[in-house]
Amino acid sequence: MTNEQFESNLKRNFDAAIFSQLLEMDHEENRLTSSTTLYAHIAVAITATQEMEKAFLNDDTLLLRSFCDDLRRKSKMLGMYRINESCENIRIASTKMDDGDRAGHCKEEAAFLHTYCALTSLKASVTSARAALDSFYAAS
Repeated sequence: MTNEQFESNLKRNFDAAIFSQLLEMDHEENRLTSSTTLYAHIAVAITATQEMEKAFLNDDTLLLRSFCDDLRRKSKMLGMYRINESCENIRIASTKMDDGDRAGHCKEEAAFLHTYCALTSLKASVTSARAALDSFYAAS
């Protein structure tokens, strides 16, 4: 992977300013503090995504949004903006699922599909963020 590809991969997943601030917490060449913080959040994101899928399959939009909002806040704080954006899309789509219950079957199906696609996007965002971290810390 070239340096440009490497930087592009990081920029696709992380806010550069926040990522730099996290790296400043590290001691010298030891990247233990930032890596522990970021990888712990990836683990939380994986678990939250699994719980969101269960809530989605059980048509529990309140629980889905609860997990989503928590993950969104933490991701925003750590500069993982793709995960944050995916969570925002899930929140919007799941709200439309609730609205679709009142508006009719076609809208409900569209909102269901949109929520499913947003969950799929979230999983891809988490995987992409993990890959970017793996590349960064392997090169460090």
